[in-house]
Order: sequence, then C-alpha cells, then structure tokens
Amino acid sequence: MISLGVFMKTTSQKLSS
Repeated sequence: MISLGVFMKTTSQKLSS
C-alpha cells in the first residue's frame, strides 16, 4: 500500500499549492 501513501502525499501538496 506504498502507492496509496504516495498518492495521498501528492494530493496534500496539490491542495497546499
């Protein structure tokens, strides 16, 4: 489930941007 963590991390950065 590593991809899930990476996906969530990317989404967090996108929202932050």
